[in-house]
Amino acid sequence: MIDAKPAVLGGREVVVSELSVEQLDQFLLQDPKKYESTTLDRLLNDKLVSGALLAQACGMSEEELRKHKPSEIRQVADVFQEVNPDFFEMARRDVEEARRLAEAVNSIGLQSEQLSGQTSAD
Repeated sequence: MIDAKPAVLGGREVVVSELSVEQLDQFLLQDPKKYESTTLDRLLNDKLVSGALLAQACGMSEEELRKHKPSEIRQVADVFQEVNPDFFEMARRDVEEARRLAEAVNSIGLQSEQLSGQTSAD
């Protein structure tokens, strides 16, 4: 398991660290009403990482991270994924569970509509 790995950001080396469960909880358990998605978050959306988490793993602020080019940030995000494999496995499982739940809810909704259509036609 890799605890930390260097990456290049804006011509300088930064160390990307594995985050602790406590650090992940601080982000994941925050009030979603207070969370505002940023351009940085949208840039990293497909990598399932937020700008806040990536900045924390690099030991810098989001403001400092946002000063860099998207291509550089995405390369650092790749290293973040590499040193935080357990977090990304958990996120993958959560996404899959959400997909299954959405399919079940959709199926129940369709069945409910079909049943209500049968009773009103009777």
